[in-house]
Amino acid sequence: METPTDRRRHSRTSIARDAKLFHRASWAYITCRTVDASSRGLLVQIKSDRPLAVGDIVDAAVGWTGAPVVRADEFINARVVRIDTTPDGDCLAALALTREVIGLTQFIQAA
Repeated sequence: METPTDRRRHSRTSIARDAKLFHRASWAYITCRTVDASSRGLLVQIKSDRPLAVGDIVDAAVGWTGAPVVRADEFINARVVRIDTTPDGDCLAALALTREVIGLTQFIQAA
């Protein structure tokens, strides 16, 4: 049996940061935490029963620097591409970002 190939175009790095999603369908903010990140994608863990579905559009903001406030221009439009559940029942959402996270390497090295 062949091993599946990784189809990602951008390498991912494990990094845990507080984040917030604005779910456009419900006009609600969802708090979450990053699990890993690449320049064009995020995997976030959500401790909520608020439903997300593949194809949903969200605006994602990550506290890369640890600042308590995220500016409106720091939100990045994203599409939910995969949903999984952790053994604890949390939601894992894979997000495809519409633009690159500039300076991601700096944020990771500072962690």
